[in-house]
Amino acid sequence: MKFQWRSFGYKSKVVLLCSVANFVNAADRVLMPLAIVPMTREFKWSLYWQGWILSAFAFGYFTSQIIGANAVNKYGGRRVLCFAVLLWSLSTIITPLVAAYLPALICTRVVLGLGEGLGKFVMN
Repeated sequence: MKFQWRSFGYKSKVVLLCSVANFVNAADRVLMPLAIVPMTREFKWSLYWQGWILSAFAFGYFTSQIIGANAVNKYGGRRVLCFAVLLWSLSTIITPLVAAYLPALICTRVVLGLGEGLGKFVMN
């Protein structure tokens, strides 16, 4: 039997897409704590900088709760979720490109936290 996307109803599509987004969100959250071990060897980061890199995510995530509440009321959940997916996707793609430059990597991690926090805010 051939998969037919059109055979799904609107609500089923929304649930499926939110489930996929939630899975990607969770995977992104786990990747840097795993990848920081070989990255530290390659870029010679101290424990101090490892802490900054890993905690930068939290700055964006905490900020997203305030921004998310206002954004959903003003723009609607669909637009905010699309923007959140765009933010965390771009920051995930950019991360390896800026890994050698710590300020850019830390900013990218803040944007990742912001995007994932907005996504979680909308999906919950």
